[in-house]
Amino acid sequence: MMDVTISSIADAGHDAKERLILKVLKDTDAGYFAVFRTRFEDNAMTNRVSRAFWFPMRPVKQGDLIVLYTKPGDEGEKMLRNGRTAYFFYWGRNEAQWSDASYRPVVVSTPEWDFVSPERE
Repeated sequence: MMDVTISSIADAGHDAKERLILKVLKDTDAGYFAVFRTRFEDNAMTNRVSRAFWFPMRPVKQGDLIVLYTKPGDEGEKMLRNGRTAYFFYWGRNEAQWSDASYRPVVVSTPEWDFVSPERE
């Protein structure tokens, strides 16, 4: 079981309001997760990723919300009435990503990773 889950897509198709809402199920770090915009064909997810958003490192606690707006904006956070925190992130896209049913969001766990620079052989 992952430590976060996609709770909902809010205001799909509305450029200025569209957002994914993720619920934190266990204390973790937001930077261990990424959201992929993937194709959905023949009632199945494909491995074709058209866009990705990797969250920055930020400790989050069980019950917190991670909100990813599609539009450009500045990161922020807000204390909720229940004592939990909502963290706001912005993908920087100028158009809605979830109005077309052939694309779906997928959240993936990325606690370990590697990279290579062009100079490394």
